Amino acid sequence: PVCVDWIGNVFALSGYGDEARQFIFALDEAGISVRAVVSLVVHHGDESMFSTGQRDGVHSMASRAVLSAERVASSLARLDTATASRLALLLRKQHPTSCRMRVAVHHMVPNEVERLSQYDFHIVRTMFETDRIRKSWVAYLQDADEVWVPSLFNVDTFARSGVPRDSIAVIPEPMDTYAFQSS
Repeated sequence: PVCVDWIGNVFALSGYGDEARQFIFALDEAGISVRAVVSLVVHHGDESMFSTGQRDGVHSMASRAVLSAERVASSLARLDTATASRLALLLRKQHPTSCRMRVAVHHMVPNEVERLSQYDFHIVRTMFETDRIRKSWVAYLQDADEVWVPSLFNVDTFARSGVPRDSIAVIPEPMDTYAFQSS
């Protein structure tokens, strides 16, 4: 099977965090071996998630530190009970040893995406709602096997900024349809 590590701030109460959780849950429901991996890219005031000495901004995924059990518990407590329960299981999940391909999906602002040797394929899921992306992001996105964006607008702006158009795919944002069902 293909095994996916979805790397990002899965605890964030932001669009990125919610979108990451919805993608992870959808893959899990589809029977894909997916694991949630907490990113050590610190932004949006989430530096309190990390222990002293690890708050220096951006951290290497290769030397990933482990969040304390207390930090994980307090982060999960900010989410609704059903979401927290599902996410907790996917944070602890181990992939089968029979994985034929290991995929990393880096779901974040691409200012420090690191290509990790344990993965066969690297995807960056990101977006930016302006007419161009930061020059500093282009090299990270060029190094990815694929770049997933939510709209054709992003395809145009990313390509115009120097990301190869043939590496960019439109993957619409997921939606939790259960949230709209009446009880």
